[in-house]
Amino acid sequence: MTDQDYNSPTAEWMKQLENDPALKLRTLPDPDLLWMKAQLLDRQSKMAKVLTPVERLDTGLRIVLGCTVCWLAVTCAAGLSGQFSGSIPHTWISLAVSVAVGIAAMAAYPVWAGE
Repeated sequence: MTDQDYNSPTAEWMKQLENDPALKLRTLPDPDLLWMKAQLLDRQSKMAKVLTPVERLDTGLRIVLGCTVCWLAVTCAAGLSGQFSGSIPHTWISLAVSVAVGIAAMAAYPVWAGE
């Protein structure tokens, strides 16, 4: 570097900035704390990215379960008004399987989410 580089307007401004008393009152944050915070934020963003499909599945299963309950209520109301045939219809069996799968998926969600 030449003497001309040390006398440039930028170098003079940096010297003034170094001697500014307002900057000496404020301390810099701990670099270890900044590093830990960056690592934590990185882990949280990765976790959110990984759990997005699980959360979508959970939402979809809740919608399916809600529709199933509505369908069950309508079917029960229709069944009570008519004659009961004595045998279990195939729709009831499929309903029971659908509800069981929905309950199992909702019970497994905390395991998938790591809660």
